[in-house]
Amino acid sequence: METKPRPFYIPLSYFLAVTPATRRAWKHRSDATPFIASGPACTDTRHKKGMTQSSHIHRPGTESLVVLWSVIDWGRVRRQVEQAQCAIAEAAAKRDLAKIEELQEALVHSLLARMLAVHTVSQNRGSRTAGIDGERWTTQEELFAGVFAIETDEYRSCPLRRIYIPKGTGDELRPISIPTLDDRVVQTLYALALQPVAETWADRCSFGFQRGRSAKDACACVRYCLGRRSSPGWVLEGDIRNCFDTISHEWLCRNIPMNQKVLTEVLKAGYLEHGEVSPTEAGVPQGGPLSPFLANMALDGMENLLNAAFKRKKVHLARYADDFIVTADTEATAHKVMNTIASFLAERGMALSDEKTKITRVSDGFDFLGWHFNKSRGDLVVAPTARSVERVQERIRTTIHAHRDSDPDPLIGNLNLIVRSWCSYHNHIRPRETFEALDRFLADELAGWKEHGRSAGRQASLKPPRMGDAGEGQSPGSTNRLTRFSETPYRPHPYSSGGINPYLNPVSLSEKSSRQEPDFLVL
Repeated sequence: METKPRPFYIPLSYFLAVTPATRRAWKHRSDATPFIASGPACTDTRHKKGMTQSSHIHRPGTESLVVLWSVIDWGRVRRQVEQAQCAIAEAAAKRDLAKIEELQEALVHSLLARMLAVHTVSQNRGSRTAGIDGERWTTQEELFAGVFAIETDEYRSCPLRRIYIPKGTGDELRPISIPTLDDRVVQTLYALALQPVAETWADRCSFGFQRGRSAKDACACVRYCLGRRSSPGWVLEGDIRNCFDTISHEWLCRNIPMNQKVLTEVLKAGYLEHGEVSPTEAGVPQGGPLSPFLANMALDGMENLLNAAFKRKKVHLARYADDFIVTADTEATAHKVMNTIASFLAERGMALSDEKTKITRVSDGFDFLGWHFNKSRGDLVVAPTARSVERVQERIRTTIHAHRDSDPDPLIGNLNLIVRSWCSYHNHIRPRETFEALDRFLADELAGWKEHGRSAGRQASLKPPRMGDAGEGQSPGSTNRLTRFSETPYRPHPYSSGGINPYLNPVSLSEKSSRQEPDFLVL
């Protein structure tokens, strides 16, 4: 009978008291293995360089490290880190910059937060993409060693690896800057410390990169602002030209409450392209864990500015990252709003795109976050955009073509993944006509697939889709039925007025800690 590994009890104070000298010593050790407290009897929480091992401290071998990392309760680690984040949010609500800096430094030097940062980076899909050093973490020992290799006091950022990906509009390409794994961990660590501040100071109408908020919340906000007959009749479709690449470094250094040395290193890292390192004079790197929060904070304040400047003008803002729309009662008001936003962005080094920024009558329709909003006979109609429909059709067509010479089962499995993922994004707007049209398109494409099978001398057959539960309870790769678009159940998404900060809790942190969490971490 196989026995489970015995849990390790590590005092929380041990995690918070590791000195920079000790971290540097561990970093340069040949084996890179940390000291781990073996039980609650360990009371000495500060270890100096050259310290000999006691009876309460041991250094596990490779096998012990694998077991230790694999049995960590990451949910509990996250809850412990969130308690420190709640304290930062409370200080941010009071605008106490000195307290924010103090709590942030305590968090980034906490071993718990460092473990969570390494775990987050390793679980991210981009962890398989290496930076300029080509390093990838593939073993549990490397992950655990990465925790103790983090250097914040003497942090130096490596240049970023620059690649280009399709932007989705024509032949345009979007530059992506890939940090090394070490830099990603450091940025993730400081993102943990900055996120509570960003959540507390964020605009109520901001929905991108906000914990607990999504594009569906932005859609619900737009429907709330434009859904009545007395709603404003004009909308400004805002588009910021190269938002991430143009944010002023000077403005960020003056207004972002975090370690300025680390922030400067992140912003001035430069990028490697074609064997040459180019400096970065403006912008935040797209692809860095810290960049979304920096960009969000650079755009926060737009809502309060508009509310103060355009009272009783039916001006409402809905923003998701750098995509936003602003409603207005008249076309003249919309033009004034555009000029006000242009001045707001200029202070931060950004500018509106002349080609993509436009003022539209709501009755003529506009696109936002993959949905088309149009007012017909006083009612607001929301449906997937034509571009969104074309993209899912192209995915279906490509998938069917790739399985022209294969059996039906893998084809059905891949098609089900496409159908369910696309429908889950649009299941709150009831696009019945669009779903039925996509079902017809899918049937036509499958008919061509079957004809190709017959011409190739292969018995190609697809089971007809069954009406019913839309495949609930099946695994994503299930191949016993084909899911229809029209089978998607309607799930309305309510609008929540006002920003909801997950880090502000009426229960004091001390009471919460004494009631819910003991002063040790069970691994």
